[in-house]
Amino acid sequence: MAEQPMTGIKTPQPEENLEKSDILQNDGTILVVDDEEIMRDLMVEILSEHHDYQLLTASTGEEALQICTQRPVDLVITDLRMPGMGGIRLLAELKRLTPETAVVIITGYGRREDAIQALRLGASNFLLKPDEVESVSAIAERVLRLRQQQRLSKELLAFFDREEQTYRIPSDLLYTLPLIDTLTGKLQPLGICTRAELKNVKLALDEALVNAIVHGNLEISSELKGSTLGGGQAGSRIVAGESRWRAL
Repeated sequence: MAEQPMTGIKTPQPEENLEKSDILQNDGTILVVDDEEIMRDLMVEILSEHHDYQLLTASTGEEALQICTQRPVDLVITDLRMPGMGGIRLLAELKRLTPETAVVIITGYGRREDAIQALRLGASNFLLKPDEVESVSAIAERVLRLRQQQRLSKELLAFFDREEQTYRIPSDLLYTLPLIDTLTGKLQPLGICTRAELKNVKLALDEALVNAIVHGNLEISSELKGSTLGGGQAGSRIVAGESRWRAL
């Protein structure tokens, strides 16, 4: 099928001229990608029925990728099979270049392998047409609401001032890893440390907590700590922590 020019249902302003108030006037930006014009028009009609989305369309995967790299797009709804770049390849490229963009794939070919591959690559959903086309509006609403919550959670960290936590835990090694996860949960999002540094922080906290529980509460001397049950527990605990955090 011959390539169709992009059609903007609601023509966006140039990105540099978008004020914050302009962005908040719509419910999100959705790009519909399909090589069949009738399907693009149908999807736009369904999506615009109950929401004030800023709707864009593209007839090829290449065109869609260009749009997403030139301006923010909240959600891409793409056909699976198209001439040139298909939906799976477009999904993979979007997750590489603009990972914050959600992607829903819709297709008339309901192969289980395609659905599994799409979901593994990070697709938010996989729909079959024509049966599930009508549900695209509800799915878009759910995906965009989740994306907004994630974005606001990140923005909220900019207002973070300080936090104090106090825990009185039993002398049980089972509590150390959950406690460490809780205490360090904001360090990387706040930019206090890198991913690699976070692992070292967790290991240091693990060693301190294990020493406090085994050495302190059981009153095992430092001379005996390395050769007794206490030292063995601490050593194995730290090794377990290293194995766990190496995978983070």
